[in-house]
Amino acid sequence: LRNRRISNSFATIRKSWESSSFEILTRYRMSVDKNNDMTHGELPQITYKSQRQKIGNTKFYFNQDTLFTSFLTDLDTSTDVDRFFSVQRLDFHPQITRSVNIAPWLNFASTIGLRETLYSKGQNTGTGNVGFFSRESLDFNANIKGPTFEKIYHTRSKLVPKIKHILEPRLAFDYIPELDVNDKYKIHPYLPDLAIHKSVLSYSLIQRILKKEKNNKGDFYTREALRFIVSQQYDLREADRVGTTDQPSQPFGDIRFDLDSRPVDALLLNVDSNFDYNNDVFTYWNFQFGFRPMDALTFYLERRWTRRAAISTVATLDWDFQKYWNLKASTRLDEVTDTHRENNVSLLYDDPCKCWGFNIDYINRNNFNSTTNIGGAKESIWLFSFTFRGLGSVESRTRNNERFLHRSFEPLYPSEDYRRKQERRSQEQIVQNQ
Repeated sequence: LRNRRISNSFATIRKSWESSSFEILTRYRMSVDKNNDMTHGELPQITYKSQRQKIGNTKFYFNQDTLFTSFLTDLDTSTDVDRFFSVQRLDFHPQITRSVNIAPWLNFASTIGLRETLYSKGQNTGTGNVGFFSRESLDFNANIKGPTFEKIYHTRSKLVPKIKHILEPRLAFDYIPELDVNDKYKIHPYLPDLAIHKSVLSYSLIQRILKKEKNNKGDFYTREALRFIVSQQYDLREADRVGTTDQPSQPFGDIRFDLDSRPVDALLLNVDSNFDYNNDVFTYWNFQFGFRPMDALTFYLERRWTRRAAISTVATLDWDFQKYWNLKASTRLDEVTDTHRENNVSLLYDDPCKCWGFNIDYINRNNFNSTTNIGGAKESIWLFSFTFRGLGSVESRTRNNERFLHRSFEPLYPSEDYRRKQERRSQEQIVQNQ
């Protein structure tokens, strides 16, 4: 009620095999907004997927998705009127893929798929409600990876003797023809269209830096230290459309930038952003920074900026200030209102040589949801946990249900002390959950 606009209830049963999976999901979402009673149910959703696998001794690969869903919704979201609508949909989508290595540095792959979708009913077309109907479609995808350019730099360093720079352009074409136009308009607007007409060209440039370096055991291995992707799409359908003054043709999509880097063990830097090509503005920036100058100290900062919308910063300090003692302190700042929405502090004592340990957590929240009946709310929570090795634990009733702000990142070469500490915490968490 404090900070959510929906109540979400669900149950899942899943079974996975080596190359396929089966899942039954039941989900019911209901609005807790005082101004509407929006309802969405999938009762149930049954999915069977086959991962891409080789067909016999051929060079072709097969995969498929089969999905059955029984939908339930209230078409009238006003609180004083209920107009429930139920429909069942069965979708079968097999695909065949063929990949060809034209050269060691150039690969071409193409995929063709067929789609058969059955509906128990459709929307009112003016002549009455539409009963059972089916819709057929096909899809095509082609990918070109390369040509790949690479260069190896010899650093003459004993710790990092080699660095490889790889540059790889990629080109993809996705096409879905507009078939069964009459059946398309029978689909109720509440249901998502699974076969929207598409003719899109996607292109990207990927840069990677690989490092051959020595770990803390003295062994050499190769890892990816940086990956930077620039990508964009070109809509061929939009390019063919004759634009107007109010709605000009804009075939070029947004430009996306994505940087993931771990130049050294102690430093993490990730950035992703989106540039609106047609309006010449950035729509969002996401930034992650992690710094671990020593095993006992970690600093993490995450900032999310969305144009004319939410701007938030999360910061965490993780400090083993004494042997067997750990302190975590985190905060989440709402930069739009200049308000600290949440502060978390956790203190842990964990000595493997003793038969007991404890954990203290403090949470201070300043959340509000103006659309709920109770409006805003502030709260402060203290949580306690005492662990007795070999016997179990005693803890505050709500501790396992709380989600903490604390962020961190794993070291590339964890020390033995770090491994033992993580193993002890994992084992104790299992005991607590049991």
